[in-house]
Amino acid sequence: MSFKKYFAFKRDNDSGNEYLLDDYDFLLTRYSDLNLTFENDFYLKVCLRKMLFDLSRMEIKSFLEVQLDNSENPDEFFELILSEIIPAIKTIISNAQINGFGIEYYKSIELENDFVASEGIIRNRFYDYRLFYHETSLFKYEMKFERIVEILKNFTNTYEENKTRDNIIIWKANPNILAYLISELANKGYLDAPLRNGKINNTQLTKQLLNTFKFVDKKPTFNGLKQFVIQNSEENEKLDYKLRGLGWEIPKNIS
Repeated sequence: MSFKKYFAFKRDNDSGNEYLLDDYDFLLTRYSDLNLTFENDFYLKVCLRKMLFDLSRMEIKSFLEVQLDNSENPDEFFELILSEIIPAIKTIISNAQINGFGIEYYKSIELENDFVASEGIIRNRFYDYRLFYHETSLFKYEMKFERIVEILKNFTNTYEENKTRDNIIIWKANPNILAYLISELANKGYLDAPLRNGKINNTQLTKQLLNTFKFVDKKPTFNGLKQFVIQNSEENEKLDYKLRGLGWEIPKNIS
């Protein structure tokens, strides 16, 4: 299982955001002649290193919020917290012990930034459970990590409560029509939509739809709904053409 798709990573213009993860895929290209790959759970361990060892307990909620805001699928992100991240932290707590032998890899080839290649796998001791166990015991982090588990549980519970709150709006028609409609209203000045770099943040707007409306006709997926939120996307334009043919057009806000 590849975990990378669940997380948000630094881009050139996000280099100062400490709550985004480092993307190490450049190593695959740089050392393509070695035909290397990462372990399946490598980016899960990148997340664990950031969350448990690099950030303070008080920063965990901010980290989660940034990751959620940039997630392509919030539901899957929360499922990952419950099914993978929390169990991994509990495993680290239960296996915490001092390692006096160091961490070595079989026939390793040095790459860069503490990365090595071993048996076709890119490895780094800082993203190795053995070092996680060692540092947890050495610095007596068990109680800190138990508290982080509680923060994670509370964060996911709040998300679920928001999804099922009593004042949610029921949408009885095709969800794609709602996505198109909200997109039109936002682009024509009727709604203040979330922005990113001065433009409508379609990812955030889609999340708001999923959190504000309950869909009874059929349950949309995040990625499916987002295609109708993005103005001038193929799906958005097809529906626009169909609705305009039925005489449905929203004028620009002239107030």
